[in-house]
Amino acid sequence: MDAKNYLKDLFRSTLDVCAPLQVVGESLTIDGKKLSITDRDYQLSELPIYVWAAGKAAVPMYQGISKTLRERIDSSLVICPTVGESLDCSADIVMEGSHPLPNKKSMVAGKKLANFVQQIPDRALVISLISGGASSLVCYPAEGLSVNDLNQLFKLLNHSGAAIEQINTVRKYCSRIKGGGLLEMMPSAVHLTDLVISDVPGNDPATVGSGLTIPGDYNHSDTLKILKDYGIWDELPVSLRDFVENKKGEASRVGNDHLDDHHSSVISSAEHFAQEAAMIAEEDGLECVIGEKPYNRPVSEVVSQVGDTIKQVKISASPTLFLFYGESTVNVTGSGKGGRNQELALRALTEIAGEEGITWLCAGTDGIDGPTDAAGAVVDGHTLYEAQSKGLDAAHYLQDNDSYHFHQQSGSLLKTGATDNNLMDVVWVLYTESS
Repeated sequence: MDAKNYLKDLFRSTLDVCAPLQVVGESLTIDGKKLSITDRDYQLSELPIYVWAAGKAAVPMYQGISKTLRERIDSSLVICPTVGESLDCSADIVMEGSHPLPNKKSMVAGKKLANFVQQIPDRALVISLISGGASSLVCYPAEGLSVNDLNQLFKLLNHSGAAIEQINTVRKYCSRIKGGGLLEMMPSAVHLTDLVISDVPGNDPATVGSGLTIPGDYNHSDTLKILKDYGIWDELPVSLRDFVENKKGEASRVGNDHLDDHHSSVISSAEHFAQEAAMIAEEDGLECVIGEKPYNRPVSEVVSQVGDTIKQVKISASPTLFLFYGESTVNVTGSGKGGRNQELALRALTEIAGEEGITWLCAGTDGIDGPTDAAGAVVDGHTLYEAQSKGLDAAHYLQDNDSYHFHQQSGSLLKTGATDNNLMDVVWVLYTESS
């Protein structure tokens, strides 16, 4: 077995099975004049239908809806990472935001979304399609802040090593529409159904896209603690520090779900991705072991966690595939280029150096790892020594957070292009012979 190519092919095949268009399409059916969305039924003849989508998977998610509803959709808005002539989207309005850092396009998109939901009539059925990336693609700064403030904030948070829940706590506090802010702009008599593709550990809809339609409790003390604990506070623009300081002593910002009919469903997740990959691999004759829960730790700890877990599991047959998923964090101190999955793979090299029959794939399911054109990397027990023979010092590249250029020169990059999906990251470890 060519283990590296097998893992790459399995990754691509699983992406096809878990395509957003397909999972959305499986979430709704029409029977005469009855529309069923997950476990809820609606009478089509009685309700105008409004649809909006935001996130990396916005376009295929909308395609999955429009394939079923077609001309029954009265108005629609899609906000996605890129807009071009090749984009196949039939929504009334298609707008481009920016990712991973918000810019003016993100702010225009955020204001357009706010205006869109404010114009929805009473008793309409509203279907929101939310996927990872919406936090940056859709922005509407809190009063007193600019999109440039949020751009700097996002950049500092992304490099800080903070977990996604902590990052989104701060994002919500500095936004008019996140943390349920958008929900408060809708008429109270609408029927709202959220279909969510989760890119966060725990699959909490309040964290995906920073919870545009999910109310919550966001306060000054939590925000300030995160900013100071991760060394961000002193680097913030003065306007942001003033904004946070001026909120001191105010009551917590509590989102208000004033709708009588509001339901949220997570229709795809990293767990779903792992299960589908295991089904394919088992058909190929592999034994599969799926991680019990998502990882959500610094990259160095994820490497140790994966290594320790594998050692504790008795491998009963060969080959055996271990499937882990989650989202690691990196405290960026160097000036190199890379992403958390490429760095995770680089750190794994010392864990498996010299071992026969073991291969690691570390990748982002969105196909974009950090500010690079790679999804991640695939390495085995020979990669470190082969790199050393080319004069590559893994420790040097790690110190400079320059994993991309290490993998580029060692031939271990995994490139898929943007997948129009976002189901967190994966670490797959394949044993092709018993240890």
